[in-house]
Amino acid sequence: MTLKMGLKMQKRSVTGLISLLGLSLLLISCGKLSTVLAEPAETSVTDYSVTVAIDKDAQQSDIENQYGGSVLLWHPEEGFAVLGVDSGGNKSLIKTAKLEPNKNRFLAGGELAWINGGVSAWAGGSVSAWAGGSVSAWAGGSVSAWAGGVYIPLPQNTFKWQRMNLEAAQTMAKNLGAGVKVAVIDSGIDLYHPAFKGGLVAQSQMRDYVDGDTNPQEQGRLGIGAYGHGTNVASIVLQVAPKAKILPLRVLRPDGSGDASVVAKAIMYAISQNVKVINLSLGSDVPSAAVSAAVKAATDKGIFVVASSGNGGSLQITYPANEFNQDTNTFGKFSVSVGSVNENDNKSGFSNYGANLEMVALGEVVYGPVPGRRQGAWTGTSMAAPMVSGALALALGESLSVAEAELSHKLKSRSANIYRQDKNLIYEDLLGEGRLDLGAFIAEVMGLD
Repeated sequence: MTLKMGLKMQKRSVTGLISLLGLSLLLISCGKLSTVLAEPAETSVTDYSVTVAIDKDAQQSDIENQYGGSVLLWHPEEGFAVLGVDSGGNKSLIKTAKLEPNKNRFLAGGELAWINGGVSAWAGGSVSAWAGGSVSAWAGGSVSAWAGGVYIPLPQNTFKWQRMNLEAAQTMAKNLGAGVKVAVIDSGIDLYHPAFKGGLVAQSQMRDYVDGDTNPQEQGRLGIGAYGHGTNVASIVLQVAPKAKILPLRVLRPDGSGDASVVAKAIMYAISQNVKVINLSLGSDVPSAAVSAAVKAATDKGIFVVASSGNGGSLQITYPANEFNQDTNTFGKFSVSVGSVNENDNKSGFSNYGANLEMVALGEVVYGPVPGRRQGAWTGTSMAAPMVSGALALALGESLSVAEAELSHKLKSRSANIYRQDKNLIYEDLLGEGRLDLGAFIAEVMGLD
């Protein structure tokens, strides 16, 4: 996905906002969150970075003097460091270590969908319950449920959840993801929204790498850029695994852009917080050695990393998803790349695809909370990825009949066959092994099939 394409998406969203609402939307808060300085914001990061191998006894000052740059990430325990460099660096060493662009390398992979009114008040308030009382949902008593097969606060998603057998999956996985922490590395989150009551980690654990504090609140205006993107992504994880906990890490600016070193820093921080799943609903046209080093550090520790395939509609999925195929990558069994299909299981026109794509999910018009106590829908591979992250969280909350290292394989092997669709014949073997089937996956990994 290119930056130019991202700007086009923003323009379309702005047009939709003006024509559809004709008013400005204000963020409505129900209280104040404390903001604690976490780390300096990387406002002066250089345009380029270089990732170098170091040993555990390396000294930061020595490496900076050697390369002529400033350390952005320092991880001797993982064997690497990332330095910001400019024209004054040691050109011979930097050339050997591969100088890479750093600023604005990543973009969010979704677009606000202005359909049937687009945005409305949060349906049903903040609390609802499972019909029949058979399953409790959304830790903290906030949000959620099936009533005759209908997901109460977000009935617009009902058909999607039925297609993916979510009700069956949640009935089997009775812990609903309890005890599983999922890092959503994105544009932030609406911390005030009732949908997230009880669903977030303590604020002291959160990080905003754009502003350099512990308050990763979404910033911007609805319909412009990535404002609301992370809120939707996080909600999808919780719609699938209602008792999981979200660790929101803000790396994307309001326009949806983010720096490679910042994405890598967030991944390394997520590792330190003992997350079990990392969701990356973002992508880049070019690889990043810094991000690859961070992803490998995560997968080496048995943390699942899920990434969206990008929204250019092209035969080339975006980085890092394009490096996640288990037959060829260095990340082992703990990474999953995800594209999008519609409710008829036909490839979404916007979804990137390719021989190294691993699976797909339903990424079109997915409803969730919108900043300002509202609800609305987003469309994109960004919405498909957290469905898979949620599936992993749902499984990881249970006693499994398979090793955790087998979960990504089971996700794919138990996916629904989409190549029976006539419109998908031209994409045969280019959309992964199939479309996410939550019920079949959970039944398999819990030994209930």
